[in-house]
Amino acid sequence: MTRLVHEIGESRSGVRGHITSNRPIRQENAPDPWETKALERLERGEATEVSDILTVNGKPYLRYISGLPTEASCLPCHAFQGYKVGDIRGGISIDVPMAPFYDAMRSSMKTLWLTHATLWLVVVLGLFFVMRHFVRGIEERGAAMLQLSDHAQDLEERIAERTADLKASQQELQAFMDNVDAGVFMKDTNGAYRFANARFAAMFNLEAEAILGSGNADIFPPSLAAAIDTIEMHVIADGRGAEYRHNTKGEAGSGYSFFIFPILEEDIPVGVGGLVVERTAAPAPSPAWASAPS
Repeated sequence: MTRLVHEIGESRSGVRGHITSNRPIRQENAPDPWETKALERLERGEATEVSDILTVNGKPYLRYISGLPTEASCLPCHAFQGYKVGDIRGGISIDVPMAPFYDAMRSSMKTLWLTHATLWLVVVLGLFFVMRHFVRGIEERGAAMLQLSDHAQDLEERIAERTADLKASQQELQAFMDNVDAGVFMKDTNGAYRFANARFAAMFNLEAEAILGSGNADIFPPSLAAAIDTIEMHVIADGRGAEYRHNTKGEAGSGYSFFIFPILEEDIPVGVGGLVVERTAAPAPSPAWASAPS
């Protein structure tokens, strides 16, 4: 069932899931080199989950794996491999393509700057022509006013076209951000939120409008806000992405993983962006699933 869910997810969103083990029963569950190293860390108890942002086939991916501990119900199928209750017998690996996030952010910022530059240039040219016609004298003012009227209409049409294009791009980006199963945010270098999708707001029971312009201290508990502030300062200073895992009270393994990365313009940080993934403790398998080989 888990494999079927992963196949459906990959076909719809490009997110790839993989059940794997360093001692697989099925050959197709064999790990790749990154999964092998991650599983070794999980088996040694160095971590309960491992994640990295890596380049795979020339494209950036968020790679994440969480361990599958052996439970009593697993032993009928896996005891012959030497597993005992509590041993890590494998993991669930997920690869999330980062290109759509990077492309969407770059496209939005380029469109905004291009629109502003175009409007500025059109206004400057319009003023230049108006001034030139006025200095020619009173006798030519009628022709100048007619030309100004035509130019103003052309300017309105250009503004309307670019506004429609920008609105369409923003709607496409917003639709993607609101439907992706992760919290997404962007902030400026002062720590103020400039964008947060609906999933981010829902994760922390906030109103999306209340987030914009706020800082971490305005929306998170003090300890969590301080931790994220520290990570973001390091990301801006180093120019490299980082991860922060926040555990919530309750079942072991539940909480949030923050993946924070710099937003650069000509290699200069102009803010930070991030993804927030909610982690929940894995439920115990039903008897029907417990008998199926992994």
